[in-house]
Amino acid sequence: MKFLPLIFALGTWALVEWFIIQPYYLLWALGSLALLNIVLARWLARQEKKQWWKFALLPLLGSGIVSAYLSLLTSSAFVQIVTVLLVIFIFIYWRLVYLYLVKSSRYVAFSLENLSFYVNFVLIFLLGSVAYGLRLFLSASPWWLGLLIAVVTALAIYQLFWVSKRPTATWPYWFTVWLLLLQAFYIFMLLPFDYTLLGFFWASFYYIISSLLNEKLGGKLSKSKIKLYLILIGVSWLLLLITARWL
Repeated sequence: MKFLPLIFALGTWALVEWFIIQPYYLLWALGSLALLNIVLARWLARQEKKQWWKFALLPLLGSGIVSAYLSLLTSSAFVQIVTVLLVIFIFIYWRLVYLYLVKSSRYVAFSLENLSFYVNFVLIFLLGSVAYGLRLFLSASPWWLGLLIAVVTALAIYQLFWVSKRPTATWPYWFTVWLLLLQAFYIFMLLPFDYTLLGFFWASFYYIISSLLNEKLGGKLSKSKIKLYLILIGVSWLLLLITARWL
């Protein structure tokens, strides 16, 4: 059983390469990835009863969003880099789930929580890039894009809420994060920048508000930390704006 994460990661790599070579089989590859993630989650979390499907949320979102992002890329080298990063994530995630559920004595506390937080940030960036790219290249309806964004971000935020074991009473805070993220998506859509830059702006906004929320819920929020996060996002946005013409 301990080799299941590695075998599954290699299977993910094979399926992604399949649709890269044969784009017409994209839906077949995504369907196969979804099925394998669900089966693996059901197997590893078979003792969790009604909770098992939640372990499949993050890799399902990751596989779908990354696959969509790959369809926007024109550089074959970059396509392979992103694919390798997806495979590495899949392996690390399911390895941690295996340790958490089966070999708990070897599991390092908060590993899944930390991984989920940073992977969520990356997925929000890729999701934003895909949505802004569809708007730019295909003139996709902002309303349909908003619906897509609403559903996917709700699932991503719920996964982070669940894996972090936050009390139910904190739901209003997470709902507020979701609403702010939707509003920011439409605001950034008005800016005349490349879809990748817009995706980063949107993801960094998510990173800031989710980080501040985690600090607040952990009782560690202070004025100095708020200033630090604001400076961080301000500097990163300024650097991107200065170098935007070379990106």
